[in-house]
Amino acid sequence: MRAQCAPYPSAFCFHRGQRLEIIEADVSSEVYGGTPGRIFYREGDGVAIVAGAEARRGRSKALLVKKVRTADGTELKAHEYFKNMGGYLTSRPQ
Repeated sequence: MRAQCAPYPSAFCFHRGQRLEIIEADVSSEVYGGTPGRIFYREGDGVAIVAGAEARRGRSKALLVKKVRTADGTELKAHEYFKNMGGYLTSRPQ
């Protein structure tokens, strides 16, 4: 994340076919399991996204997304953007 900030291209993904920049993130305090990229759970001031090599076995911490920027430039807290849990963040528009 830190290496991907201005003036370099930001850390980004796609959600529901739209580009989404990750402005602020951390590592979750809890361990989650499932398919990497799944929007899973609200934790503290962020939203846990399943990630990591051991995620399918339920042994990985998640990416805790705290703040995002939409394609139109609007910055939102993760809780404001991800109103429903479920779905996936992807590397390409789908």
